Amino acid sequence: MGIDTTIMTVLFIALVIYYLYICILAVMVKDPSARPHDSQPFHFVFMIPCRNEEAVIAVTIRRLLEVDHPDRRILVINDGSTDSTEEVVKTFAETGAVEVITTVDSGRGKGEALNFGFRHVLERLADEGITSYENVLIGILDADGQPSPNICSAVEPFFDDPEVGAVQTAVRIANADSNLIAACQDIEFTGFSRSIQRGRDRLGSVGLGGNGQFARLSALASLSMDRPWNTSLTEDLDIGIRLIQAGWKVRFCAAAYVAQQGVEKFRPLIVQRVRWMQGHYTCWKYIPSLLRNRNLRVRTRLDNSAYLVLGVTPFIVFLSIVLSFLAAVGAITVYNKLADMLLGISFLLYILMFYFLSFVIAIVFVTFYARAGRMSFWRLVVMYNVFAVYTLMWIPASFGAVINLVRGETVWVKTGRTEILEYAVLRDFPRVELSIPVSVTAGGRDASVTIRDASAGGIGVQLTKKAYLDGPIRVISTGNRVEVRAPVSGRTVAAEVVWVAYLGRNQVRSGLRFTDPPTVDVHDDFGYASRYI
Repeated sequence: MGIDTTIMTVLFIALVIYYLYICILAVMVKDPSARPHDSQPFHFVFMIPCRNEEAVIAVTIRRLLEVDHPDRRILVINDGSTDSTEEVVKTFAETGAVEVITTVDSGRGKGEALNFGFRHVLERLADEGITSYENVLIGILDADGQPSPNICSAVEPFFDDPEVGAVQTAVRIANADSNLIAACQDIEFTGFSRSIQRGRDRLGSVGLGGNGQFARLSALASLSMDRPWNTSLTEDLDIGIRLIQAGWKVRFCAAAYVAQQGVEKFRPLIVQRVRWMQGHYTCWKYIPSLLRNRNLRVRTRLDNSAYLVLGVTPFIVFLSIVLSFLAAVGAITVYNKLADMLLGISFLLYILMFYFLSFVIAIVFVTFYARAGRMSFWRLVVMYNVFAVYTLMWIPASFGAVINLVRGETVWVKTGRTEILEYAVLRDFPRVELSIPVSVTAGGRDASVTIRDASAGGIGVQLTKKAYLDGPIRVISTGNRVEVRAPVSGRTVAAEVVWVAYLGRNQVRSGLRFTDPPTVDVHDDFGYASRYI
């Protein structure tokens, strides 16, 4: 008497078919056309909840200041930070470019911080006599989120449809080249999530993420005028489902992205994913109401429910691995009717089925990633198998989530940040990857710099301390004087170029040394990625 594993094989085949179906839909998606010139203008409010984010918040604000849109505000929500986050943000707030508010009851999670910001926005709009919320768009960024400059113009056409309540943009990993774990996360977001989101866009079941989500203020207000976000550990997934249930469309915009910092070590990665899976499982409570909601299309109800149920996949994979191991050592006997049938036809066919079920999903999504211009062919071949192994991390994450649910633990465990102020990746030139630590004097103090790559276009460096580059890192001769303009005050200061990197698409990033440091005011925010003027 053995254990019949046929049903597990059938489930794996169904999972593969589902993902392949979503990928086919992803190819068929068409983004909205450009907005007519007489379209109603949108007002953007970017909300950034922060709790001890001194390592990354300044860079995020600088990137937001570079976003090309005439009507946008930046609201930083300081959720009881005990480091220098508030002081860093205030250097921007004093110029009028950013507003910072501090939560009254801090440490209750991202959802409550967003609710605090939401109420503040309503109060500000009321003070300005604005009572119509249809054209007010709330953008949510994590403290490490660096938006693409076109992010506002890219999402606006979606909101021209009055039934659209929210739009999710693509997400990339900014430090994808730092190590293999970060590289796999970039594949996960750029290859897997981006493709799945585009496919689910056709089904009306796009999921919202914590970084790069935009919501119409009237849609949020339709959920609650006080607390539209719940206290779920995945408040983004939660609010996306509730918006869909309320009759709002949720769309996906692939033309813009937010680059966020990937986790570079295995243990913090598991801790992060435990939180994600725990929040995912708590959203199972919406499955009955989703299936009963006759105001939604059948395919929308089914796909949202299927997406939530797929959270059991890691347990099925784990059971399959355990049974295979026990059978291999002779502890148990297993049989599989489908496998036996294929073996009766051809051993090669059996091997192909095993490889297909084990790796086809990874192959499909890594290929999507490569098509986005993020990987060379030979690295692509290697990453097919590496990414398949990487996905096994969902097994301990899922078990950890269940343990937390059983224990009743719902504490938000914050993902740690690495202070990286500049990281130039030279994808458009043949490059040599390096890891050379260099000590430089920056901003009047020593700083640690790692040279990451070098090519005909320049060098890419990773800066681990807050400072302007000033030292032996040079790829062009000294005496190259430029003037840089502060984006806030408009004041110009003379500087000397000490390194240059070509980023592709006519973008150049440069490290500067100010030739007259005493005249540089920190409030001017000259930044770390100045352009020639």
